[in-house]
Amino acid sequence: MPATHFWQPSSLVVYIEYSDGTTEVKRGRNMGLEAGVQGLQFEANPLATFSLVYALEVPKEKLLAAYIQGYPEGTFRPNAPVTRGQLTSMLARFLTEGDIPVATTVSFADIRDDAIEVVKEKGLLTGTSATTFNPSAPMTRAQMATLVVRWMDRF
Repeated sequence: MPATHFWQPSSLVVYIEYSDGTTEVKRGRNMGLEAGVQGLQFEANPLATFSLVYALEVPKEKLLAAYIQGYPEGTFRPNAPVTRGQLTSMLARFLTEGDIPVATTVSFADIRDDAIEVVKEKGLLTGTSATTFNPSAPMTRAQMATLVVRWMDRF
């Protein structure tokens, strides 16, 4: 898609996930900040995380799958660092609309995980070595920058 379409405020929606696990998708209000600069204004509870999502049309009856989830004991921990495994799970949920397929291969000796196989197959993340994924390690800035470049090249 041409970059000129991506940055049009009218083609962006806000995906909001609240600390209680509920989600919603909103269209923000386009607003001019200064000459040649557009902004997107929306309201959300302060205990929410949000992402801007490119979408020309969002059917009212269809919400995006919740790709960022809290911890099993019910906490969200918005200030906690993100591990390689957690980020991989988020990406796999997003790429598969929350329906991660069962992997038929195992690429790494240190973990067998369907989400890791989905993201590896898309070419977005690799292991820290040929046989190790290291899912508990924090995601480094260099790894994140590499992921963003790969994402932009593929999508």
